[in-house]
Amino acid sequence: MKKYLSLFLIASVSLLFTDNLTAQYCTPGVGSSWGGITKVTSSGAAININKSTASRGNGNYTNTDSVRVNRGTTFSVSVTRRHGLGIWVDWNDDNDFFDAGERVFKGTNTSSAYSTITRNITVPSNAAVGKLRMRFISGDQNRMTSPCGNSTWQAATEDYRLFVTPPKARDAEVTSLSPSAMCPGLNDIKVKVSNRGSQTISRITLKGTIGSTNFGPTAFTGLNIKSNKDTILKLGTFTFVKGTSYNMKFYSYSPNGGTDQSTPNDTLTKLGWKTALGGTYTIGGTSPDFATIRAAQTALYTNGVCGAVTFNVRSGTYNEQLNFVNPIPRLAGSATSTVRFRG
Repeated sequence: MKKYLSLFLIASVSLLFTDNLTAQYCTPGVGSSWGGITKVTSSGAAININKSTASRGNGNYTNTDSVRVNRGTTFSVSVTRRHGLGIWVDWNDDNDFFDAGERVFKGTNTSSAYSTITRNITVPSNAAVGKLRMRFISGDQNRMTSPCGNSTWQAATEDYRLFVTPPKARDAEVTSLSPSAMCPGLNDIKVKVSNRGSQTISRITLKGTIGSTNFGPTAFTGLNIKSNKDTILKLGTFTFVKGTSYNMKFYSYSPNGGTDQSTPNDTLTKLGWKTALGGTYTIGGTSPDFATIRAAQTALYTNGVCGAVTFNVRSGTYNEQLNFVNPIPRLAGSATSTVRFRG
């Protein structure tokens, strides 16, 4: 009799110990009348979801609906809901949403009518591979700060599967122009190449165009680009003219002498690219540099500054509201350059 009792006690302790080792996702409380979720869709992924759901309550669709993506790629989600919206992704697959960068969207409250919010989500290059979890919560956004939630302020929560595909052996990406902003005149043309595959890249071939000017193909050898790392490679030089728009395209191929096994990220395209701003420009009136003050602001943030900038604002009506809270990108040597708007 004692022998059987001992076996039973040991088995019970073992089961309790094993259960405590496995962390579980929290279940948000819901019950508020602050809105709900009626539809979730995605686009731009290898596999997308298109789910119509109940307005309120908890919904766990991780076993039936999933988005399939690769590291370093961007996809879009559209959520039809009332009031606020929060989106979380468990990027490191540790069964919670509390790590840095895992809250990917915090929307503001809207009216009581249902409307759709669309958000681009970029998969980190170091995201865990396999079956991750993506969570949507609707409610009073001003008070809803936790993925675990509070039923007083939340009306609906929905979980979906986000499957991050394991990397291919050979997968090179032309990530960006480096630097992204340049001053008029002669510049080195460099691009950032990122290794999204599992093999270390020792050689690769690049080519590209700026307008009608061709670059390459150029074979780069002796490289050591490890997985999820990048390097800057120079393709040549080019003389840019102030105020001129340029269309650019750069390609990578033959990583390690083989076929790139994921081609959608092989090409970098820049349409209507312009040099950084410097000097005097006009706003409004006849044949201006910028038709509106907002257009000038957009150019500042898009192209950056490479010297003192003055905008002469011509007489006219400008029905605009602008925000200059974020710092304007400045090229080397332009940290103290002024940006001035003059009537």
